Amino acid sequence: MSSIDCLIFKNMYCTKFSDFLVKQKKAFRVEKNLLFGMFKANIYAYRRYNLLGRDYLFIHEGNSELFSRDKCFAMHEAARKYVNDQYKIPKIFRFVVPNIVSIFLSDNGFSEAAIELALQQTRPWQGGEAHDMFFIDTSTKECFGPDFHEVRLNTDSFTVNKVDPTNRSIELVADFLKQ
Repeated sequence: MSSIDCLIFKNMYCTKFSDFLVKQKKAFRVEKNLLFGMFKANIYAYRRYNLLGRDYLFIHEGNSELFSRDKCFAMHEAARKYVNDQYKIPKIFRFVVPNIVSIFLSDNGFSEAAIELALQQTRPWQGGEAHDMFFIDTSTKECFGPDFHEVRLNTDSFTVNKVDPTNRSIELVADFLKQ
């Protein structure tokens, strides 16, 4: 595949993701080429999911050489800073919780270190925000990211898909990959 073919393929994938986001039941507002910190997101998408939840997606296209573990981590931290700077209330006192999601699209996979970063994510103990990273190999439609979060009530466990921000993001990515 020539470099022009790769560019067309990436733009098609970016357009497909953008179209998918605006067609959601609770649609996203989509902006292309958002500059934040020292980085640029190919797609930035925002939606007010409910009274207490906001979803912020930063979608980046590249390849395994561009998406090193350290660069992906730095891009995600810059996205978190960009969103959290919009909130005046300290995290610990927030009722409205931002869900900050970085999605990395690569047409040739990811390094083991980047995949390890995706699989070792944990939820912040102090609350006030949710944030996750997803790494999607567009050539195989393989996705690496966090696991579903379960809620424990007495001795039973169950998964809340629409309310929990991470679970909502997992379902969104899974629905996109089914297309």
